[in-house]
Amino acid sequence: QKPVLTVKGLTALSDRGLPALKGIDLEVRSQEIMGLAGVEGNGQTELVEALTGLREAAEGTVTLDGEDITRATPLERIRMGVAHIPEDRYKRGVILDFSVMENLIMGGQRDRFARNSVALDFREASSFSNEMMRDYQIQAPGKDTHVMYLSGGNQQRVVVAREFSRSPRLVVAAQPTRGLDVGATEYIRRQLLERREKGTAVLLVSEDLEEIFELAVRVAVLFEGRLMGIVPTGEATLEQIGLLMAGSSSPAPREASR
Repeated sequence: QKPVLTVKGLTALSDRGLPALKGIDLEVRSQEIMGLAGVEGNGQTELVEALTGLREAAEGTVTLDGEDITRATPLERIRMGVAHIPEDRYKRGVILDFSVMENLIMGGQRDRFARNSVALDFREASSFSNEMMRDYQIQAPGKDTHVMYLSGGNQQRVVVAREFSRSPRLVVAAQPTRGLDVGATEYIRRQLLERREKGTAVLLVSEDLEEIFELAVRVAVLFEGRLMGIVPTGEATLEQIGLLMAGSSSPAPREASR
């Protein structure tokens, strides 16, 4: 499959101005879920933000289907086909004081749901919201319910419905099942698999190695902002990935025979 996302020599600084990403080279292909593993604080957040336009790249390039998007804004990337499931849904995923409908149309209110490029087309927005609530099984009294009154799982379904409704070419999913119950977790995982089947490239950032092994074909490991390696999940063990996460590039030791 052809690469959808290509990252070359990507470096970026942390909020404190220190090197957070150090020359990352990465490809995610069409119809592929690639896992990204690492102990929290080793550059995963900065990489996600650099890919989605929330953090400026100091060096290197990010391309989407061969088109350079390194300097594109978050909105430009959305329009080009980049979807983002943020690791902190309360900070970047939903606005708790907004209704389900307002959260579902977020990012599209100026074009997709705009009438004469000025006023919001409430009929279109309402129809879309009802459709998303049905298709993604969002449990809420109605589209006008404030998102703060929804369960965590239903809040995450709102995020997924909004992002996936745009038929993205690339999904950057950061900790998509963190804090969710078993039912919501399985639902989100199925949605990621369905997007893959539709040809989307998915970068799955997760601290849950079992989740990565269940969903991803390959796993890339970050340690202190460097890519320690990319290995097929079918050939790797949890112990090997754990060693890479700890900064060791040597193969995992075999168990001593008894």
